[in-house]
Amino acid sequence: MNANQKRTIDFVKHVRRTAKLANVRVVLRKQNKLFCNNNPKDKVNGYFSEPEGRRSGTIEVAVNRPRSKWLGCLAHEFGHLCQWFFNQEVWTDCDIPRHGDATEIIQEWEQGEEYPTSVVERAFRAVRNLEQDADEKAMMYIEEWKLPVDLYTYQAESSNYDYSYSMMLKNRKWKFMRRK
Repeated sequence: MNANQKRTIDFVKHVRRTAKLANVRVVLRKQNKLFCNNNPKDKVNGYFSEPEGRRSGTIEVAVNRPRSKWLGCLAHEFGHLCQWFFNQEVWTDCDIPRHGDATEIIQEWEQGEEYPTSVVERAFRAVRNLEQDADEKAMMYIEEWKLPVDLYTYQAESSNYDYSYSMMLKNRKWKFMRRK
């Protein structure tokens, strides 16, 4: 076993142990993409869902991709777990009074639901802040654990993902965009 494999295994064990303490399951699926909320239009590389009532939460990551890709995704989703567990402001800001969860607002707005412009803009701002914070945490984990993930590539992809949000807000259509 080489050093990169050992660090990867150790990080995955750490995420699993920490998640278990927070009543969150970690599922690594041998797939290229996952369907979030069983919606075939909602393809993702991974996601985090918090526990509700007696139902445990989940970190789920598609691992039938290069290790650097799925490992960066796992670090990002672990960042979301930490945001939730520590009740960080970037997590709680996604709950928009009288309107609900910012992510759901964005999904419903994309599908034609009407919301006041100020609510839509607030939802986008909250989700972008949440994602940027999770990316910062992921990059910290990548450095701290010396994971085999190229930070420059991770940061560029993170920036492109963030740019996609700004384009979605303008065009009301989700499409992964690259910065020019």
